[in-house]
Amino acid sequence: MEVICLGEAMLRQASGGLGSITTPGGSELNTAVSLAMLGRKVSWISALGDDPAAKRIRRDALSAGVDLSHVKTLPHPTGKYRITEDSKSPIYQRKNSAFAHLTPQHFPELMRPIFDGVRWLHLSGITPLLGEKPKSLWATAMGWAELDGFLISLDINHRPALGEWEELWAIIEPKLRQIHALHLSTTDLEKMYENDLIETPADQIENAVSEIRRKFGLTWVTCSHKTDENGIRSRWSTMSSVFQQSQSVSTIHSPSSSSLIDPLGGGDAWVGAWLDGMLQGFDEEKVLRRADKYAAMVQSVIGDFSTITDNALEDGLAEATLRTLTIMSQSHTSQNCSTSNTTHKPQNSLSGVIAILRKHEPVKAVDLAIQLVAEGCKAIEVTLDSDKPFETIAAIRSTLPPRILIGVGTISQPETQIPMAQKCGATFALAPNNPKDMVNIAKQHNMLAIPGVANISQTEQAINQGAKAVKLFHWKKDWATKQTGIEDMKHQFSEVLFIPVGGILMTEIDSLHSEGYSTVGIGSQLKIE
Repeated sequence: MEVICLGEAMLRQASGGLGSITTPGGSELNTAVSLAMLGRKVSWISALGDDPAAKRIRRDALSAGVDLSHVKTLPHPTGKYRITEDSKSPIYQRKNSAFAHLTPQHFPELMRPIFDGVRWLHLSGITPLLGEKPKSLWATAMGWAELDGFLISLDINHRPALGEWEELWAIIEPKLRQIHALHLSTTDLEKMYENDLIETPADQIENAVSEIRRKFGLTWVTCSHKTDENGIRSRWSTMSSVFQQSQSVSTIHSPSSSSLIDPLGGGDAWVGAWLDGMLQGFDEEKVLRRADKYAAMVQSVIGDFSTITDNALEDGLAEATLRTLTIMSQSHTSQNCSTSNTTHKPQNSLSGVIAILRKHEPVKAVDLAIQLVAEGCKAIEVTLDSDKPFETIAAIRSTLPPRILIGVGTISQPETQIPMAQKCGATFALAPNNPKDMVNIAKQHNMLAIPGVANISQTEQAINQGAKAVKLFHWKKDWATKQTGIEDMKHQFSEVLFIPVGGILMTEIDSLHSEGYSTVGIGSQLKIE
């Protein structure tokens, strides 16, 4: 284990233009998920109830790769919060939650150093304002970390709904001697610096961060700044370090920007990427740039939890999606997703299959998607001839574990359909043919374009346009028996992913994999009820 995160988690229920969406969240768990998605070994310490909300949180955290061996089950409900288009702030249900009853006495196993290789303990300022029991656990955890030689990271993350700034600062200030890295928002920084920094953020923020680090004898102080304009969120950050010769390091002159789809979870993702960069030993400017970029990417998809892997951070979402589709047939391990009504058990694993959901209303499509993932599927396509397809994509994205790929199919108008699908959480787009500018438009929106091709010449044309994956459609009618030269084409364009789609039977999956087709698309032949 490299990092331990301690804090609550809740189930978020949101309603709006994309329908009702339910996703797990919680500051410290969001950070833990980000770390796990980036390849770090991370454990989460918390408590959940024995209820559906807890099961959902556990499932998605496990799917991301977070260790949950120190999450307690207590006879109290899991916290929830609701966001509606009309509400000015979230409505919380957390007063009597399982986490509110968590104490140090629940963790006798942590009284001794059992975490080999742990480098960091990450906490936030939310926990001590949730009650005396969580406050005691929060303080005790710092003592454990200090005794065991962990570095301590604290995201102040002041939430006015939980208490006044003065109350939180009275708790945090005596603990600063134990803290190594202090993470601030510009609002937190203003409270500590007692100055208005918003209007002229650049020099003032850099100076304030350095001054605070020196004043309190901290090793690192960071401040992440964000601005929103016309649906685009730009991020830049500042860090002062005891190891720096200069006052501070800042990315103000090269901010990271992306479409703002979900305003929640960006700061938590930023901290996760910062910790990842520190663990990898990157120089300070690179640490900040990666964290800025990661936070921006996380907020370009639905949900508090990050779905952005280390490959996506380094290469982009489209390249990471292509890589996942290329290798997913190599693993036949089912995801940790259960269903109580699975009626179809195919003989062949679905790990190398894009499961095509067509003409299903959202609730039914979500149920089918859960079944498919339980049977090993790692990629799901929702076609645009479905009932409320974009709402369906958003609902599936918010329901399935973070590592499952979601795509949109039957693209005919890329200029309008691809941006909307991206907003809902899709990372790849398929078409029965090759609509004009599909590849370029998908690239602009960080999505993988998979145009449909019916012969060799169409395939070459799509590849020359920049396509890195093509849909061999219709496989049974146009490719399986009629085409010549397909093996030469696969050899010539070895970097391109060729995906057979159309009329493929479940019994043919393994033979297609053995022929070098790592991914196939199957719709009606799935026969899931």
